[in-house]
Amino acid sequence: MSAARNSVLEPPCVPLAILGVVLVWTTSLAGSGFSLLSLPFALWSTTPYAVLWIVGSRLRDPWPAIGAGTGALAADLGIRASVFLWPRGSTAAIALVFSPAYITAIVMPIGATVGWLCGQMWRWHLAGRLIVATVGPIALCLLTLGLARPELFPTTVMQRRALLERIGQPRVVVGEATFESIPVSSKAAWFLTGNLDAQPGDELAIVEHAGADVLDSASRGVKSHVIFGGEPGRLWGSFSTLVRMPDGRLAIAQTGGGFSRTLIQDLNGQELWEYRPNPRLAPDALRPADLDGDGRVEFYASSSDAITRLDADGREVWRQKTTAALLDMLPRTSESPAWIVATEYGRKVLVWDENGRQLTELAVTAEASPLAVVDSFAGRAFVYGGQSARAFDLHGKSLFEVPLGAFTLSTATAVRFSANEQPHLALVGSTDRETSRYRLLIVDSMRRAVYDEIFENYPRVLVARQADGSETLFVNVTSELRQLRRR
Repeated sequence: MSAARNSVLEPPCVPLAILGVVLVWTTSLAGSGFSLLSLPFALWSTTPYAVLWIVGSRLRDPWPAIGAGTGALAADLGIRASVFLWPRGSTAAIALVFSPAYITAIVMPIGATVGWLCGQMWRWHLAGRLIVATVGPIALCLLTLGLARPELFPTTVMQRRALLERIGQPRVVVGEATFESIPVSSKAAWFLTGNLDAQPGDELAIVEHAGADVLDSASRGVKSHVIFGGEPGRLWGSFSTLVRMPDGRLAIAQTGGGFSRTLIQDLNGQELWEYRPNPRLAPDALRPADLDGDGRVEFYASSSDAITRLDADGREVWRQKTTAALLDMLPRTSESPAWIVATEYGRKVLVWDENGRQLTELAVTAEASPLAVVDSFAGRAFVYGGQSARAFDLHGKSLFEVPLGAFTLSTATAVRFSANEQPHLALVGSTDRETSRYRLLIVDSMRRAVYDEIFENYPRVLVARQADGSETLFVNVTSELRQLRRR
C-alpha cells in the first residue's frame, strides 16, 4: 500500500512538461500551416515547461509541481484556443508572444501555491480529498474557459443577462411621437453623403460594385446614376469614397486602412495619383474635404511621421511633422477656423487649421482621449468617451456631459435639424459585442433626450448638409438605410 501511495504522489513534473511541449509544438506548427517561421515561437513557448522540469524535479512535495504544471497547461490551452479557434481580432496572435512569460511569472507561481494548499487538504481528511478532486478540475476548466472564451465565463454570462434585462428589447424609447423614420434603401450597399455636384448642399450616394445612385438628400429623389468601369468588384471597398474634383468629375478616393493603398482613381479604375511618402509604408489615412470653403476639394494625409495637406493634384501644400494619427476634421465657420485633429495614443491631441497653423496641443491619457469633434450647441468641442459623452473646448475646458447609462460612447455627431436653431447632438453608444445592444440618443441644446432608440445591430449615423444650412440625418443599420426627421 505504501509503494502504491508513493507511485501516485511521485513528482509529476516530467509527464506534465512533456505534455506541455507537445501542446505548444503541435498547435504552433499546425496553426501556422507548418511554417518554419513558427519554430522560434514554438521554442520560446516551451519556457514554462523547461522551468517546470528543472524546478519540479528538485521539489520533495509533489503538489506544488502538480499545481504549477496543470495551471500552465490550462492557461496555455486557453490562450491557444483563443488564438487558433476563437480569435477576437486580427491581433489575437500577439498573445502567443507574451504568454510564455505570463505563464512562467504569474500562472505557475499561483498554481504552485494552490497546489501546495491542495496537498495540505489532501493529507488532512477524506473530505479534503473530495474537495480537491471536485474543485481542482473545475478551477482548471474555468481558467481555460476564461482565457479561451471570456464571454462564456459564468459570471460574465450572468452579468450579460442582467444587462439585457435592464436594457430591454430593441425599440424606440423616446421620440416615437415627435420623430418619423422613413425607409430610404434596403440594398446591401455602401452609403455616404457629400457634395457630389456643383450645387450647394450634400447628396446621398448609394454605392454598389457596379456603380452608384446619387440622391437628393432632402427629397430622396435620384439625381444621377454613376457607372463604374474596370473589373467588377475591384474598384470599390470599405475604405473608398466618392469625391468631386475641381473639374466637376467624380473620382474615387481610397482613404486607407490596414495595408490598403491611399490614392485617387477615376470611375474606370485608372490611377490619377497616389500619396505614399514612404514606399515601404502606406499612409494611415487620406481624407478629402473642403475645409477652407473655397468650393475646391483638398486632401489631408496622415502618415507615420506627418500630417500633410495636399491639393487636388496630390501636391503637398503644407506638412507638419508628428507621429499623431488623423482623427477628425471640421470646416471653417464664421466663428472658428477649420480643425484638423490628430491624436497620439495615450499622450496628446494636436489641432491645426486649414493653413497648417497649430491651434492647440493637449495632454491626454489612454483612458481619456477624444473620439470625435463636433460643432455642438456649446461651441466647437472635443468629445471624450466612456459611459457619458464629455465635451471640452480647444483649451481643455469642460463644456457639458451627457450620461449614457449602461452604454459606452462609440461616436458623436452634431446635426442641425433647422437652420435657425442650435444643433442637436447624436450619440451612438454600445455594449460589448456579445450583449449586442446599441443606442442612438439625440439630445437638444438643453441636453434633454428628444430621441432614444435601442438597436440589436450597430447604427451608423450620416449627416447631409442642405443649401439653407439645415442638415438631414440618416441612420444605417446593416443593409437598411432610413431618414430620421422630426414630424
